[in-house]
Amino acid sequence: MQKDKTELEVTRMTKENIQYLDVFFAVCKRYKVDYYHATEKQRAFIDAVAAHEFSMKQAHEKGLCLLYTSPSP
Repeated sequence: MQKDKTELEVTRMTKENIQYLDVFFAVCKRYKVDYYHATEKQRAFIDAVAAHEFSMKQAHEKGLCLLYTSPSP
């Protein structure tokens, strides 16, 4: 019986990944959250805020004008 080999591929981070991490760590710092010791609820919050801010930053860099409105109940 042969064991399955797990291959790991390591690649350089893209410019976009680095930019996302910059936003992500800035959000963690702003809300004083240590992501690795955070609760699941805190992590979900940080993930959502970072994803939103990153998408807004990307849109701004592309010259798009996005209006953010909160979802209605």
